[in-house]
Amino acid sequence: MKLICRQKSAVDYPEAKVAIDGRGPPAPGVITDDATGSAVANDLDYGIIVVAAGISAIPPPRLFSIRFVRCGTATPAASEFNCKRTTRTATTSR
Repeated sequence: MKLICRQKSAVDYPEAKVAIDGRGPPAPGVITDDATGSAVANDLDYGIIVVAAGISAIPPPRLFSIRFVRCGTATPAASEFNCKRTTRTATTSR
C-alpha cells in the first residue's frame, strides 16, 4: 500500500507591502523549499494558492517557501499574512 497526500495552501498577503513576480503561475524561483517537488502555484495579486502532492506523507515543518518582492519601504508583520491549509490523504494498493 502507498500513502498519497495532497495539500492546498491559500496565503493572503498584504499586497500594498509585498508582491509576487507574475500573475497566475508565478515566475521561477518564487516557490522554493518544496518538500514534495511537485508544488504548483497560482498568484491572484492579493494572495497565492499552492497545491502539492506526494506519494508519502508531506514532512513537517516546512511545506514550501514563498519569495516575495517588497513594494515600498514598509516591512509587513507576520500577522499580515493569513494562511489556510487543507490536507487530504488516501491509500492505494497499487
